[in-house]
Amino acid sequence: MCERITLFFDCVFNFLNSVKEWICNNQETISFVIDTLCMIATVAAVIVAICANKTSSKSLKYSLKVQEQSKNVDLFDKRVSLAEDLKSGKSISELSLKLLFDDKIFEEYEELKKVYEEKKALEHDRSVYIQNVREPDGAGGFYNPVEDIAELEAKMESYGKTEESKKEFEELCKKHQIYYSESGNPEDTKCYNYSEISEKIGNCTIKAKKQLDKVLEEMEESIGDSISSIKLK
Repeated sequence: MCERITLFFDCVFNFLNSVKEWICNNQETISFVIDTLCMIATVAAVIVAICANKTSSKSLKYSLKVQEQSKNVDLFDKRVSLAEDLKSGKSISELSLKLLFDDKIFEEYEELKKVYEEKKALEHDRSVYIQNVREPDGAGGFYNPVEDIAELEAKMESYGKTEESKKEFEELCKKHQIYYSESGNPEDTKCYNYSEISEKIGNCTIKAKKQLDKVLEEMEESIGDSISSIKLK
């Protein structure tokens, strides 16, 4: 029995000596293994960090998009109201238009304003003509040709313009055109011809309609984009 115990301890002692000797003889190998395991652990930690960062970035991106969408929904009624007012011919706040829509739409609106202003100036010229055209009637009084011009114009609108009626109208208006200065300064004198003024007003009306349609179309598109569904990649 004692011999077996002695033999067992001898085996254990020899094994430990062998391990000790192997460690002493293979320190470089052990160091390499430890370094390798540390490197693997470091790479794993980096991968975990990157994955966590991607998840965090995606959550932040989603939150920002939800916030932006919520803001656009809140502004939806204001945008729609502004577009409806413009469509119905009501005056609108240029500041609101600039804040609620992009620069391109505001620039298109500025072009529309220019056409409206041009038309307004022409309508003023027509009013000046009507108020100031006077011709001697040969009996000590004055003759106002506006009634004859308006009558011929009404006939053209009722029966349609022909080359003949258009020429007659232009000749009548040219015959009764006036040179007038609103300020009283001779240098401000200009020619007022009813047919020319009316034709320009008509062109402005068509141009304004096209420009208004363009602005409204872009506003509607912008409103639609602002409430489109959120899409995350």
